[in-house]
Amino acid sequence: MKEYQGKSKALMGLGIAIVVLGAIILGILIIVGLNWVTGLIIAFIAFIISFLYKGMVLRITVDSEKVQIYKPLGRKTIKFSNIAFCMVHGIDETDSIIYAFVKRKIGKKTGVKGIKQNVSFEEVVKIINRSSENIDLDINFNMAERITVSLVQNSEELKNEILTTLGGHQKRILNNI
Repeated sequence: MKEYQGKSKALMGLGIAIVVLGAIILGILIIVGLNWVTGLIIAFIAFIISFLYKGMVLRITVDSEKVQIYKPLGRKTIKFSNIAFCMVHGIDETDSIIYAFVKRKIGKKTGVKGIKQNVSFEEVVKIINRSSENIDLDINFNMAERITVSLVQNSEELKNEILTTLGGHQKRILNNI
């Protein structure tokens, strides 16, 4: 199992922003007290804090079976056997996000989260692995699992590790179909 630590600069900046916003909430409560206006302002600031929290990644671990993303209040596990395909979005030369489209149950069938057609998981894997054909899938990136590799150290190594491990799992899925 390889472990990639979060970038301390990114964690420090987000942590400071959360502490400052928390201090503003506390200051408003002490100075003004609680009424409907201050309650509305506090709710708005708490809403902003929730978006800051989404960007915090403490570490990402990868082994032959799964990727685990550790955040301050929990972790998310994505199994390679449940990933139909991945897409890499390069924000700039150093920053990128991996979108993983994972298996989900739809009644008795298994589909892919983020694919709007009613196509089974195995069919999506077949369609994606056909390199000679035009891929015609209606994809919704908002439904995909995000692996923010740019928020950890050695992000290029992590990205390559995830994609090569996924390639091996894709071959096993295709051989079992």
